[in-house]
Amino acid sequence: MIELLFCIQPLTSELLQTLHQLEMSNLFGLTDSKPSITKPYTPYIIENTLKDIDRGTYKQLSTCPIHKQRN
Repeated sequence: MIELLFCIQPLTSELLQTLHQLEMSNLFGLTDSKPSITKPYTPYIIENTLKDIDRGTYKQLSTCPIHKQRN
């Protein structure tokens, strides 16, 4: 099963480790295979063991328009 990380703010390696106990080296992005910082509203795969169906799901999520909540 695919595991994804979604963020609404950029996260550095240090913040990712502190807040989520994840290593940046364990994240994989569709267009940014080894991110140095996470981008807001961009899904990241945790680990890189994907089946074809997982990759298709990830591509669909990566191309969805961004919907920001209004206050």
